[in-house]
Amino acid sequence: MSVAGGLRLLVGRALKPLQRQFLRILAGLAFVLAMCLHTAGQIHLPFIDQLENSLYDSRLNLTLKGAADESVVILDIDEKSLALPELGRWPWGQDKMATIVDTLLSGLKKTKARAWKH
Repeated sequence: MSVAGGLRLLVGRALKPLQRQFLRILAGLAFVLAMCLHTAGQIHLPFIDQLENSLYDSRLNLTLKGAADESVVILDIDEKSLALPELGRWPWGQDKMATIVDTLLSGLKKTKARAWKH
């Protein structure tokens, strides 16, 4: 074996770990670039959105106090309600909204009173 052949073999052996590291670095840079482009809105990666939503749900489940807050009530006004002639055209005035809220709250108080009796 000549000196040049031995040198090539020695350099080849030394470069194999560098080639593996280069591939790892290249893959890491490609991943970081993809994440940056997704964050900037240049590309859309659906699995990132799914992962983010799952992590958000998990974080909320871990940090919530337990039961839902009874002081929060969601009033959903649907198309059927908007079409009722006695309520008039949307947007409703403050007087109608106040009547709706009062009716809702009185219904909730009755429901709670029934729940306490049973």
